Amino acid sequence: MTNTTTPTGPVTLGSDTIAALESAWADIHDRHPDVIPNVVFITGSGRKGNRGGLTLGHVTLSPNWSSYRKAEDDPEAEVDRFHEVFIAAETLAQHPVRLLQTLIHEAAHTIAITRGVKDVSRQNRYHNKRFRAICEEMGLAWQHLAYKVVKNDEGLGNVVDHPDFDPDLPEAIRTNPRYLTCEAKADDVIGYSDMEITEETAESYVDTLTNLDSHVSVQGAPVKLAASAPKRRRTVCMLPYHEVVHVDSFEDAVDMLGEVPEDGEVQRIGVQVYQGLDARGLLAPHMLWIEEV
Repeated sequence: MTNTTTPTGPVTLGSDTIAALESAWADIHDRHPDVIPNVVFITGSGRKGNRGGLTLGHVTLSPNWSSYRKAEDDPEAEVDRFHEVFIAAETLAQHPVRLLQTLIHEAAHTIAITRGVKDVSRQNRYHNKRFRAICEEMGLAWQHLAYKVVKNDEGLGNVVDHPDFDPDLPEAIRTNPRYLTCEAKADDVIGYSDMEITEETAESYVDTLTNLDSHVSVQGAPVKLAASAPKRRRTVCMLPYHEVVHVDSFEDAVDMLGEVPEDGEVQRIGVQVYQGLDARGLLAPHMLWIEEV
């Protein structure tokens, strides 16, 4: 005999998801009044057909939804019009922090609309410095680094020695590496689209993130181009005179060491900086490789 379970009521997964998105949008608007408050949320696959690629979210530049009017209503009467905010099913499958990041990204576009700022170009794909400025105002950051390469007389890449660099001193390796890191330039196609939420911003939205985590319980069916699981954020923690080890979180590192020194010798550096030191043979025995969500 097969046991079957009969639902006691209608499934509300879709409506709960939209309600959670609307609640998050309201929270973003409360913090940033120039965000357009009334929008229509829709969802669906973000796949771009045979061309490949994935759209995580989108907001229409012009209001393309209107309030419903019956035929007998005054045809001359004004109707309310709303912008559409699309959130891909693949985005719903990601970590709530990444979902919030996409919502803030789209909300930034509506601030540009409110202020009459042109924040995109090239068929609305290239996100310019005006868009970046709005995102930074909202708690997103451009967190991409590149290495500054100085060419020598023969046109070959050359490593620049810092005048105060002393390879025998761990402090020098920590503060004055021989190579120079700088902010990566905008992407040639999408510009500053890939703005990332900061830890401080995510922490300030803890209630909203909890609500998204609890009520966004649906995602698109697995497909070839479905979004992958959120990647761990990699950090390197530098401490004096310690072997290079791998741990899952900063807290695990503290547990392993017993306690973190209070003499200011702990510093987190980006993973690209770590890789640059490694590539140049400059790793000192005082680093912890940390991978955390």
